[in-house]
Amino acid sequence: MFVKGLWIIIVIGVIGFFVFTNPVDPTITIKGHRWQIEVADELVEQERGLSGRLRLPPDNGMLFIYSQPAKYGFWMKDMKFALDLIWIKNNQIISINEKITPETYPAFFYAPEAVDMVLEINAGDVEKFNIKAGDYVKIKL
Repeated sequence: MFVKGLWIIIVIGVIGFFVFTNPVDPTITIKGHRWQIEVADELVEQERGLSGRLRLPPDNGMLFIYSQPAKYGFWMKDMKFALDLIWIKNNQIISINEKITPETYPAFFYAPEAVDMVLEINAGDVEKFNIKAGDYVKIKL
C-alpha cells in the first residue's frame, strides 16, 4: 500500500512539474492578432536575424529587444523574402516600414526616433491587420 501511494505521489509530482514549468512560446499581440515570435536579444542573434531562411511561417515573427533605445538600422542582407518592420518603444508602435524586399539591399531602414524593440513579420501583415503607428503591442515572453 505504501509503495502504491508513493508511486501516485511521484506521478502527480512529475505531471505537476511539466504542467507548471512548461515554457510558454513567446508571442506578441497587436490589435487582437497574435504572432509566435523568436526573440533576438543577443548581438549574434540580432546580426543574423532572419537572413538565409527561405521563408517565415504565417503568424510568426522575430522580435529584436535592445537594452538601450536608439535608432537601430536594418537591412535585407542575405534575405530571401520580404518583410514588414515595426518599430516599437515602450510597447507602442512608433513607425512602420512595409513590404521591404531583398532587392533593397544594401539600403538601411531606420525608425524616425529611438526605439527599444523591432518586430519583423511577413510582408503584408501590417496591411492585412490594419496595424498603425500609435497601436500598442502586448508581449508575452
